[in-house]
Amino acid sequence: MEISLNIKDNPHRGYLIVEGESDRRLFETYFRKRGIEVNNDLNIIAASNIEVDETVLRRNNLRPHCNKDLIIAFALFCNSENPVIADNIRCIVDKDCWESNPYDNDALIVVTDYPAIESYAFDASIFDDLRILFDNKIPSGDVIVEQMKNKLCYLFSLRKKYSGPADTLPPISYKNVGKEGDFIRNCTNNLCSNSDVKEIFDSLINKNPKSFAYGHDIAQVFKHLYKSKAPNKNIHFSDLELHMLRQLVFSQTLDSERMFLCLNSWLKSIGCFI
Repeated sequence: MEISLNIKDNPHRGYLIVEGESDRRLFETYFRKRGIEVNNDLNIIAASNIEVDETVLRRNNLRPHCNKDLIIAFALFCNSENPVIADNIRCIVDKDCWESNPYDNDALIVVTDYPAIESYAFDASIFDDLRILFDNKIPSGDVIVEQMKNKLCYLFSLRKKYSGPADTLPPISYKNVGKEGDFIRNCTNNLCSNSDVKEIFDSLINKNPKSFAYGHDIAQVFKHLYKSKAPNKNIHFSDLELHMLRQLVFSQTLDSERMFLCLNSWLKSIGCFI
């Protein structure tokens, strides 16, 4: 575990382990904006740059090619091998479809408040900022949230119903999300129906929409609902996602979220804030 050796040599430096490169860039920008010297006081590392012994993965029934599982295994290893070093580390993992946080008693593992980092961007203010890309031809942010939330809730309900080791989720096609009729059948090539996920949907729809806005679904659904309004009809969902995350990190919405409050408190405790 090379990272652990580095931490031992730099006991007042924080290490933040995240799932992907887009997550790393978001956190780097966010903390730089708050005055933290990234790569000096705080080192933010994507899961692809950590190494975990396969025995640790097997022992905890975790998958070697899953970034989330690699991070969890790394965190469990650090906790068991050197709790003092673990004080200087926080590992961010997506909540995905978890009902609750199974690592609630583990300070080292920080679970997102919503299914994914992208979920924080499902906010009317972010969509208002996005209107400039569409020459102000799309609705206001409040209207967009209302038009998208049922579709996102159905997709998340579908994921919850089919989540599990068997990975039986029907393939999702976003190209028909704007068509009338059975939304789930449109998105899963008639492999299942709305009735299959209705009970889960009913239990979620009145909650905070961010709680069922699942990662890449946001930009995909947005694109297929509003792409006809875009000056560039070939706009890619990843470009939309990048723009949304960029707007998110410069907004004020993250500062009041539980995960970011916890991270800021941790950074103060290890001396990263002046």
